[in-house]
Amino acid sequence: MQQTFAWRRKEIADGMTLAETLEKYPFLRTSRGLCDEVRRIHPAMENMQQRFSEGFACIMPKVLHLTQGKSPLYQLYQEARKEALTEDVPDIDRRAAHFFLPYIFM
Repeated sequence: MQQTFAWRRKEIADGMTLAETLEKYPFLRTSRGLCDEVRRIHPAMENMQQRFSEGFACIMPKVLHLTQGKSPLYQLYQEARKEALTEDVPDIDRRAAHFFLPYIFM
């Protein structure tokens, strides 16, 4: 991806749409790919994914609280959490909070 970085930047600067960019460069749909690309553009953004994860962990309980009952999937999340092993609960909570975050704005 580093080898084609300059070409991607030129295509985007020349007016390539977001949909075209994601179709041509599907790695940008992944969090890892997007973080790597941001790091190429802004080298000072090292560990952005880690910093985001740490920051999101602070608001995760509030997101889960505010979205309680706003999605039909919330009950499935609760059931999965009850059946999970103790060490799996933080990951289940994190994934649920990411998923339910848009429901705060509905």
